[in-house]
Amino acid sequence: MDQPSVILVGTIQMVSNDRRTVEYGVCESDRCFFNGEEIPEVGYKGEPVMDESFMLFFNAHYEMIEFDLPAGLRDRKWRVVIDTKEPYFINDWVFYTEDKPVPVTERSVVVLQRC
Repeated sequence: MDQPSVILVGTIQMVSNDRRTVEYGVCESDRCFFNGEEIPEVGYKGEPVMDESFMLFFNAHYEMIEFDLPAGLRDRKWRVVIDTKEPYFINDWVFYTEDKPVPVTERSVVVLQRC
């Protein structure tokens, strides 16, 4: 049997203060925080399991939307690891911190990794 290529484990937090809705109540844009530092499982020796943390932004709207990092997550740098508007989806050396908004172009996805 084939195994899944990605297994998401840990704390997933929907951050919805930038959520946009359309006439029919469909979510057009949102962000989600994947916290690799709060994985509830432990390793086979009982040690805490830690991984990277990511913030995913998606924009299905027909215009660009700028997102703010949540107040509790602005303490460290965030690096762009995927940006679907870029060739090959990579935008190296782009970082976000504190109150710098994250622009997400129309109908695209941006993934940030906490540094």
